[in-house]
Parts: sequence; C-alpha cells; structure tokens
Amino acid sequence: MHKLALALLVAAPYLAADDTLPKADTILDHFVEVTGGKAAFEKHHTEIVHGNLEFVGRGLKGTIAIYQAVPNKNRAVIELEGIGKIESGSDGEVAWENNAMQGPRVKQGVERADAFRDATFNAALYWRKLYTKAETTGVETVGGHECYKVVLTPLEGNPTAHFYDKKSGFLIKTAAKRVTQMGEIEAETLVDDYRPEGDIVTAHKLTNKFAGQEIQITVEKVEFNAEIGKDRFDMPDEVKALQKKAETAAVKPAPAVATPAANGGKLTLYMSGKAISTENYTLEKADGKVQVDGSASAAIGPIKIDIEQFKVVTDGKFQPQDAVAKGKLGQVQMNVKLSLRTARPRTKWIPDKVRRKKMTPSRQTRWW
Repeated sequence: MHKLALALLVAAPYLAADDTLPKADTILDHFVEVTGGKAAFEKHHTEIVHGNLEFVGRGLKGTIAIYQAVPNKNRAVIELEGIGKIESGSDGEVAWENNAMQGPRVKQGVERADAFRDATFNAALYWRKLYTKAETTGVETVGGHECYKVVLTPLEGNPTAHFYDKKSGFLIKTAAKRVTQMGEIEAETLVDDYRPEGDIVTAHKLTNKFAGQEIQITVEKVEFNAEIGKDRFDMPDEVKALQKKAETAAVKPAPAVATPAANGGKLTLYMSGKAISTENYTLEKADGKVQVDGSASAAIGPIKIDIEQFKVVTDGKFQPQDAVAKGKLGQVQMNVKLSLRTARPRTKWIPDKVRRKKMTPSRQTRWW
C-alpha cells in the first residue's frame, strides 16, 4: 500500500514545478487516493477509534472513543479524570451533547448542520455533496509543510480551510470559525502521524486549538467494519427527555405576550462581548418589606447554571430576612432556603464579683 501511495505521488500531474494552482477537486480527490483509494473506503461501513486525550498544559487527561456508521451516525465518548463523561453524537436526525457539568442539550441551527456534516461517514468521498463550493486559494507553510490551501463552503455554516501537503497529498490542517453555545470561535486542527490501518492510511495524532485551549488526541487503535450495537447511536435518556419537552412545547399555542411589569426588568452580563448570564426579576415593596423574585441562567466555559427561582425578602432598610433559591448546577440539583428573622441570643460576659450580685435576667443577657 505504501508503494501504491508513492507511485501516485510521483505520477500526480499537479505536483509539477509550475506557478499554476491545481483545482480544488484535483487536490481533494488526490487525498482520497493517497489514503487508500475510493474502493477501499467504500468497503467500510463502520469505524471505531480508541485513543488518549490531554488538555496540554492543564494536567487534565482522559480517553476517547468514537463510533461511526453509514451514512451519518456518530457518537463520541470522552472520559476525563476527575470530571467524568462527556458525550456527543448524531443519529441522522438529532445532534446532541451531554456531560456532567453542562447537562444535556440538543444542537440547533448552524451548530446542528456542522455536527451532521462532521458525522458523515467517509466524508472525504462526499465533499461534492457536503459543500457548495471548493476553491484553491493559495500556498501556505504549515508546520514545515508547504501546503495548498483549499477553502470549502457548505450550504449552511462558515467556510472551512483545508491545507494539503504539496508532496504527500495528506491533509495537514483544517481551520474554521465554528458556532458553539458560547458563540462563534476560531478553531483549528493539526493532523499528523499518518500510518496504515488495514487498507487505509489514517492520522494517529490530532491537535485541536480553540479559545486559548489545546487538546491533543493520540489514536491507539482503529477498527473497520466492527460490529456496533444498534443502541450505540441512541440518544441518552436525558437528551430524549429534553427533545420530547422541546417537541411538546413546539405544538402548544404561543401564549399571550404579557406587558412587562413596571417594577421588573432583565439583566444581561457580558464577557469578551458575549452574553454569559441573563436574569429576569420583579421588585415589590409592601408592608415595610422589599421582595425580589426572579430566575436566571449562566454559562461560563463548561459550567452551566440554571436558577429556576430565586427570592429575597428584606425589611424596609434592606436588611435580609428570607432567601430561597431553586435550580441546577449542571445536573446537580440545588435547593436553598434561609431565614434570618430570628435573632440569636448571646450571653454577655459578666465579672465574677458582679455575677454574685442579684441581677434580673434582662441585665444578665443581651440580645445581639
């Protein structure tokens, strides 16, 4: 198979020394050939990848397993030491994510479209269906490799730049602006250590860089056409419940829009230009008391907080009396109820010579 790859490299017409950029379809089809060829890819119907994962410079490590099947079923399972399981997947209809810190969620819009495209089995064969336009835009050096830059534009979502080594034809890097629940982020993946797995040559090292983080994945094992249970691509129960709730809400008639209360409002907090927290509240003052009611949600990095209800009651001088909060930190339920109305008695220190005197209780005890 290596001999075949070398023969293809020598015979490839676009590698001649000239100043003309090869067409994008020539580069993309050549990548399929040097990594095994169309016929070899089409023999595969499932793929399982096992590897190790590390957040570089953060001391956080774990394992990763990726399951894929035709035509577009995908499930990734990450186990992080000290944190737990992070899962994401697609069954061809719903793209989802679920982890202990953020809880379950269903991807929508551009993020959903990106997830479906990523889940396409043997995607390198079907780039003409996945993208509306492919264009060679120049030559750039990536990690010591002189590469052709090919920009692929999908029907929905942002363009993705692919960088292919001029000599080997291998994909060296991808770069794109990806849509996430925290907004758009610049992300890139460096691809390295190509080695054969059966009749396919595949990368065994991937480095993902985004939002100031670097995640390195080392592939330990790749299995083609392995048996995968039918339930492997089923959504977790938490995601199923969330999807059912969304579908039920979609068929309900829209409620009448209430006029905002004059004593209420909404507060939004921003970080680096992106909204990270919203809060709705009402304020009432009666019988010498002040009461604040509301709800809130926040997402800071991987941490998601949903406050279903919070209520704070103070006296007329804004001294707290009661407080109630109900919500979730990820999937951890939080219920808090405090009452500060009852003062705590504290005994005042009294010298022995005074203590021996007859004193009334009101003189011996002071209420703080």
